Amino acid sequence: MADPSFLPARVSTDGEWSVVCATLYAVYQRDLCKHLQHQGIPVMRDTRILPDGDRKEEGFWHLITCENRSIGDRAFDPERACRLPWVGPIVVSPTRSEIEVFDYEEGRRQLRRYIWLREYDFVVILEHRGKRLFLVTAFHVSFDRKRKQLARRAADAAK
Repeated sequence: MADPSFLPARVSTDGEWSVVCATLYAVYQRDLCKHLQHQGIPVMRDTRILPDGDRKEEGFWHLITCENRSIGDRAFDPERACRLPWVGPIVVSPTRSEIEVFDYEEGRRQLRRYIWLREYDFVVILEHRGKRLFLVTAFHVSFDRKRKQLARRAADAAK
């Protein structure tokens, strides 16, 4: 399936790590290190810089890596990282037929906003925090189990 025409092209994740990382971080700074709003609500991001974070924000690492239980840490995820240019435009995008937006209460009373491109297997997750939203993560939906979970949450939210 072709990528959505209203979103920027994916970034190549092939090549030397230092070049790939610098390219991705430039996209992150350009698209997400500014005053973002989703439907008029300010969107914040994780600006912490952890000791092992190579002087890059934790929010950046969370958008290009995924949990890897076998190593007990996060690992680079090319499928997630190549779609980084989509995150900002999806967050600020006006209502579009390709995008499903719904709120779902997670386990510990965390109200999260899902911005899901169902046809393109990509989701951005924001969390309500007072009068703001916080960018939690964004990822390529690569497992059928996760697609079904998102579909259930969307259906529950519509009730």
